[in-house]
Amino acid sequence: MSLQRKTTIQCPKCQETIEVAMMPSLNAHLDPEAAKRLMKGEFFVVKCPKCGFAGAFEYPLLYNDMAHHMMIQLAVGGSEAEVEEMVKAYREGFKETMAQVEKTIGQAFQSDFRIVKSGADLQEKAMIINAGFDDRAMEVMKFLLLAQVSEQNKDASFENVRYYEEADGKRLFLFFNGAYEVVATVPFDQALYDMMKNDFDFSLVKDEIIDLNWAVQFVQKAIEAEGNE
Repeated sequence: MSLQRKTTIQCPKCQETIEVAMMPSLNAHLDPEAAKRLMKGEFFVVKCPKCGFAGAFEYPLLYNDMAHHMMIQLAVGGSEAEVEEMVKAYREGFKETMAQVEKTIGQAFQSDFRIVKSGADLQEKAMIINAGFDDRAMEVMKFLLLAQVSEQNKDASFENVRYYEEADGKRLFLFFNGAYEVVATVPFDQALYDMMKNDFDFSLVKDEIIDLNWAVQFVQKAIEAEGNE
């Protein structure tokens, strides 16, 4: 069981004081039930005991998937500037922690590190890593699918796309409009994912933030590099 600390928040509907248990870190191996709730989108949901209102209460959380050698830090704050300061601190903090661990155990310690900025991003990243996929290849795949679906549906507006797993294990991509409504779905294509893994070289990628914006820049650089050969 992961360590918890208590805090209180106010219900935005009835102003009732709600006690919330917060986890500064979540180890998927030591607390698999909490990891499952995270991947189902239930982890940050808080329900008011008085009026029944349910909403998300997100806070900084370090998610550790030891089986896949990945740590994912959720950085959330009151403003964009605060979040950016947190991102910088987390980058440096991870480097210092890994250096200390390696010094203590006397050998290299392997773990990749990612930073996300919303609970939905953490949920998706955890699902991707748990399924054994490379999140870099997955983000490039999402970018190319978003371009393809947008071209095929020019009258529709697509703002984002997310990897998702249904309760029966079915894998798919959800396409969202500006109101964050699901307006299209595409089944996960293993052959296309394998193509992303084979066609792109991710070996030099050292970025902590791997998302759709990262994928756009990565593909553009890859195209430019190919054109210069």
